[in-house]
Amino acid sequence: MVKILPAPEKSSVDKKLYRAIELENGLVALLISEVDVDALSMNAQSFVSRSTVASSTTGSDGEEELEDSDSEGDEDCCEDCNNPDEDEDENSRKIAAAAMVVNVGSYHEKPECQGLAHLCEHMISMGSTKYPNENELEQLLSRNSGDSNAFTEAEYTAYHFEVAPDKFQEALDIWAQYFIDPLMKEDSIEREERDQIQFYCSINIIFIPIKVTAVHSEFEVSKMDDDCRREQIIQEAIMKSNHPQANFSWGNRKSLVDDPNAIDKSAHAMLHEWFPRNYSSKIMKLVLQERPEKMYICVFQTLIKL
Repeated sequence: MVKILPAPEKSSVDKKLYRAIELENGLVALLISEVDVDALSMNAQSFVSRSTVASSTTGSDGEEELEDSDSEGDEDCCEDCNNPDEDEDENSRKIAAAAMVVNVGSYHEKPECQGLAHLCEHMISMGSTKYPNENELEQLLSRNSGDSNAFTEAEYTAYHFEVAPDKFQEALDIWAQYFIDPLMKEDSIEREERDQIQFYCSINIIFIPIKVTAVHSEFEVSKMDDDCRREQIIQEAIMKSNHPQANFSWGNRKSLVDDPNAIDKSAHAMLHEWFPRNYSSKIMKLVLQERPEKMYICVFQTLIKL
């Protein structure tokens, strides 16, 4: 059963349609669809104009001039209809998109494996039970004007992607499995720790492997940034040791490998314990933007509510 929630307030010039719903498992979703208000307005004006002409039946000179004037307008309208290239170009530029926010972040980590939320952000996208290929979504998006990203904050983690509308359903099904049944294989985690994971990008339909940085490399880059260094110094100077802000949220090889090993644990085991306990549908917020007749919300019904 889907519960309809109050629609959000929007600007008077906002042409989008919004519908907020809540699924049985507690997941709240905002569905966004675009309508061509200008086209609707033009059709309404054309209807009013034709009605005015139809009611002018006495044949006076003034009425004939009104009819002639309307005919000229119809010709202009037909010219626009016969040249739909601009509309097609505009439609072709439109994209479908999805975003998910999970109200779990680095504040929810255990001290013995700091950076676990950040590692989870990387790992859930590396294959699922339904789509075991680690690069399934990236390959699809790269071929269809798409892109994806994610980031971990203190109290939430956000994921999003965009793609050509005709591939939205396929991409959404792959992406939804991130939150439903990710594999998070041990060998994939080891490659994340070595910063040697691979994905494929498409250039003229030729796929080439590209090395990308992962959790440890992101830390190595960030520690050279003055703002990040300043934040870390402030944290260590003023935060109480038992406050979650005092933890090391970035994660690196030491916090994700050496520290767990020191207590006879592994990041892989801790991740599989942490994910199902924290990634619950009742603390997820989903946004989908697509045409109104193509809202594939049912795929998220299988998310677990804890």
